[in-house]
Formats: sequence, structure tokens, C-alpha cells
Amino acid sequence: MDMDGLYPNLPLDGVFGLGWPVVATGEVIPPMQDLLPSLDEPLFTVWMDRKAASSAVANPGLITFGAVDTTNCQSDVTYVPLSSEAYWQFNIEGFSIGNFSETGPGEVSLDTSMIYIGAPGYVVDAVIDRTGAEFDIIYGFYKVHCSTMKTQPDLVFTINGVKYSVPSEEYVFDFGLGEERTVSLNSLLRRRDIRNTNSVFGPKSPDERQVQW
Repeated sequence: MDMDGLYPNLPLDGVFGLGWPVVATGEVIPPMQDLLPSLDEPLFTVWMDRKAASSAVANPGLITFGAVDTTNCQSDVTYVPLSSEAYWQFNIEGFSIGNFSETGPGEVSLDTSMIYIGAPGYVVDAVIDRTGAEFDIIYGFYKVHCSTMKTQPDLVFTINGVKYSVPSEEYVFDFGLGEERTVSLNSLLRRRDIRNTNSVFGPKSPDERQVQW
């Protein structure tokens, strides 16, 4: 794989497969599937530092193989059954922000190689409306004033009967544009927010393939 062509501005040596065999190229067993049985626990934890979203940092995150990362993440793990063993994919029951609420069955897949979360256009529009964000044609993203960084409504995801709130200080980033901080809803609503939280991937029991939100 041409890493320079794929990620020209990042110091990467390669891609380490964390997915399932059904999506592997050429029926190759992904490295993670080979590695899981030999770990202390058959799971891995992903933590991302929110600072990495808006600037270059020396330590943008950490992957812990075989254990829960209790240094950077909460130790209370809630498992959600996978809806498919193609990706780390599970059901989501609802999303809300302010007075907007979307309920009904849906599915989400976590992909640590992507910085985006896909969302229907009307949901993205609802977030833009509730935050009062304005599109900046020069920079190509939506902006809000820095004074609202900690007062915007939470993003609330309902998963397996549990509500998970993402406060605005976790999805509004300072891009150094003077009096305004930017909330890039193009990227935000396509991103699973795992900054300063953790995602634990692995089976709760030998017969259950699950993921922690």
C-alpha cells in the first residue's frame, strides 16, 4: 500500500487491520483476529486525545491490546452486542440535540481509521440549526463564536437503552481563527466521539462479539 499517497502529511508506516475476516482483502485473516487469542484479555481499547482533532500533537492517542486502558479511560465498561461481524457495528436507538430528537432503529459502525461519522442530511441540518453555526465559505466548515464553546447543547446518543452525552466542549475545536472557534459539523457528525473516552473492542464472553461505547 502506498502510504505516502494515502496519508501524505502523516508519519505512518502502514495500516494495522482491526476488523473482521469477511471484509479482508483476498480472504486474509486480519492481524487483530490472529492476535486476540494470545492476549491477556481478548479485547483492545482505543483512546484519542481531543487535542489531536485540531492540532498536531506528539501523542494523539493510544491503543491498548489485551486490557482496558484505565489511565486514560473510564474503567466502567458497558458492552453492546454487534449487529454484524463485518465491521464493529451495533444498533443505535436514537439521537438528540436540544429540542431535536430522532428515534428508531439504526446502525453505527466504529472505524478508528476514519475521522468521520455518517449521518442523514436532516440530522446534520438539525445540529447546525441548534448550534447556530454559520458556514465559512473560505475554510469550508461551520463556525460558532468562542463564547459558546461550553454552552452549546449536548449531543446525546441512545445505545442499548443508555444515553451517552457529548458536551459541546468536546465537539467545538479552536482552530486559531481569532475571535471565533470552529465547530466543523461536516467532520463532527461523521465522527464517533471517542476523544477523552474509550472504546473497548472484543467479546464479553466466548460466544458474544461485542463492543463497548
